[in-house]
Amino acid sequence: MDDSLSFESFLRGAGKAAYKAMEDHGRGEYDEFALHGGVTVERLAKAALVPRRTTKRAAPLLGCRPFVLPVQGS
Repeated sequence: MDDSLSFESFLRGAGKAAYKAMEDHGRGEYDEFALHGGVTVERLAKAALVPRRTTKRAAPLLGCRPFVLPVQGS
């Protein structure tokens, strides 16, 4: 498996994003705080999926191929 898709890599990325989120919150930049907080949650979720070997089901989440939800008009 590619090292950039490892548990440790996602966990490191989540830590960096969480640190940025806390810095943004301290400066009162709440839009940036929300962005980096969301990135943190996303990377933690991806890290949780890696050990379960759900690569086929998680491929859209991991950016392995485009993921498009069908949208129906009214």
